[in-house]
Amino acid sequence: MKNPTPYYKSFLQAMLTFLRVRITPLSLTLALSVITTGSLSIAEPGRSTNISLTTTGKILINVNTETNSVTVFGVKSNGDTLEKIAEIPVGKEPHSVAVLRNNEAYVTNSASSTVSVIGLKGKGENKVIAEIPVGTEPRGCALTPSGNKLYVANHTAGTVSVIDTSTRTVIDTIEVGGNPAAIAITDDGDKTD
Repeated sequence: MKNPTPYYKSFLQAMLTFLRVRITPLSLTLALSVITTGSLSIAEPGRSTNISLTTTGKILINVNTETNSVTVFGVKSNGDTLEKIAEIPVGKEPHSVAVLRNNEAYVTNSASSTVSVIGLKGKGENKVIAEIPVGTEPRGCALTPSGNKLYVANHTAGTVSVIDTSTRTVIDTIEVGGNPAAIAITDDGDKTD
């Protein structure tokens, strides 16, 4: 929709605030589109956030916050070309992605307070195969070098969830305070995580 009238925009902002709906540029645009055209059509993702590459370098996962999805790309021609393989719906407001070897991708969903597990091979290929509840507003995530654990920074909760990747369950919640938004893990060279 082009050039919405200021009246509609002001009215919608007031109504969405009154209804306690979180106002984002996307929610305002969608609401304006419905009011002025009488219908709603969802566009292709226009921008993305985090990306992650499989260990083989052949699959790239791209998070699309505005459409609550991730896009899976095949990497071709020695990395010069990307071919879209699938777009997969995940939880609300996906934020970050980490790839376990070449088998699974873990996507934090900020508004859903979950981590979506996406299968990259076998029966569950290019589908959400599990949803793991974590703390409030998960943002960053990182896998240990062995891939046995996934650490998730829960921004609003001020915690870090530790997920066992084999059972897909939270095995610990660490109080860190503040508002953790990102997380990184280094390998100190020993055989433990």
